[in-house]
Amino acid sequence: MRKFPFAIFLSSLWLALAPLGNGQGGGTWETLAPMPVKRQELAAAALNGKIYVLGGLDGQGLPTATVEVYDPLKGTWSFAQSLPFVTDHNRAAVAAGRLYTLDGWVYDEAQDAWTTVAAPRFLAPGSYTTIVRGAGDSTGVALVEAYALP
Repeated sequence: MRKFPFAIFLSSLWLALAPLGNGQGGGTWETLAPMPVKRQELAAAALNGKIYVLGGLDGQGLPTATVEVYDPLKGTWSFAQSLPFVTDHNRAAVAAGRLYTLDGWVYDEAQDAWTTVAAPRFLAPGSYTTIVRGAGDSTGVALVEAYALP
């Protein structure tokens, strides 16, 4: 008698039960206001209750410096100060109440301005949202960098 592989059983069970749910945790999706500038391959991070969308490829496939801000309470988009450089496949993170690009810039929300900070010493091409990653290949973490906040 052949044994039925457990992985196939779990996959079959998931496929059978997936239509019963409505997203993870029973949530629903809704369409919100579209971004004014169509983009892809961008970075996004939440700062002080707003979603910041940085750079990316525009509708013509060209890198952009555009920064847009979505306010979920108002349901509206606005523009913030553009990045000082064009970028795509970029990275962003919020730490200690400040928005950082992992290209070496920090955003001052009150001044609507970008200031340089130390950039990570190793950034591989591609879309990474973490500073912990494998160095040179995908076999494991060989390099870990930490940024000391000012």
